[in-house]
Amino acid sequence: MTVTSRNIFEIALDNVDQGVVVYDENLTVIAFNHRALELLNLPADRFAVGEPFEKWVRFTAEHGGYGGQGSVEERIERRMAIAHTFEPYRSDQPRVDGKTIEVIGRPVPGVGYVTTYADVTERKNAERALRDSQDRLRDFAEMGSDWFWEMGPDLTFTYHSPRYFEITGFRPEDKIGTTRTHFVDPASLKVDPEKWSQHIADLQAHRPFRNFEYEFAAQDGRLISVRISGTPRFDESGMFLGYRGIGTDISGMVESARAQGQRRAVPHLRRQPAGLRQPEGH
Repeated sequence: MTVTSRNIFEIALDNVDQGVVVYDENLTVIAFNHRALELLNLPADRFAVGEPFEKWVRFTAEHGGYGGQGSVEERIERRMAIAHTFEPYRSDQPRVDGKTIEVIGRPVPGVGYVTTYADVTERKNAERALRDSQDRLRDFAEMGSDWFWEMGPDLTFTYHSPRYFEITGFRPEDKIGTTRTHFVDPASLKVDPEKWSQHIADLQAHRPFRNFEYEFAAQDGRLISVRISGTPRFDESGMFLGYRGIGTDISGMVESARAQGQRRAVPHLRRQPAGLRQPEGH
């Protein structure tokens, strides 16, 4: 067989993972590969080069394609209106079997239009799972007193979730680029220097830590007690990227414990029975 540019084109077209359909300026299909038929779930014996692209659109619409919104004729009209513009096009089309097909169209001067089809089901499922996970964590955090935080490799803050700012009254620009001790009273650092020395040593050694408790002043000056835990982050080469962790407002718990301690420190006075008098000079 003599190898021609046409042969090479057909061989390439049939050996790519994407589906490809090419139609000319009259919206007549001039080339396609079998992968396109497979991804669009079209019967191979019913489609051929030289037929109108509308035939592809009609079959897809009749079998639930293009979102399933409106009548078959309305969906065909919408899709063909897009085709007639010869403008760049992108859409994610769910199939009735649960798969998602990414459709990308590009005009080709002097030829017509090229549309590619790719199975992006796994990617879409992964993106959906990630969004669900993030939404779940955010909902749990917003219902409690927890927030999320991140530090860069220089151990300065790069992120706090909204709950932190609700509790403290700070703004993001107040915290980004600062260290953990930035808002802590220097006198507080001296109360338990070993605790802070150990915490700083953990950070500098890029070790995980749990339930580190300390106090700092909020934007309005009131003291807030917090408990934090953090996990170091590394890239694939082992380079340190910073920390990611969670914080909890434990101010109420600390204040309650202090109040109970003060009550225990005050001696209880015995009440005298009614009718008895204290001796004179007592």
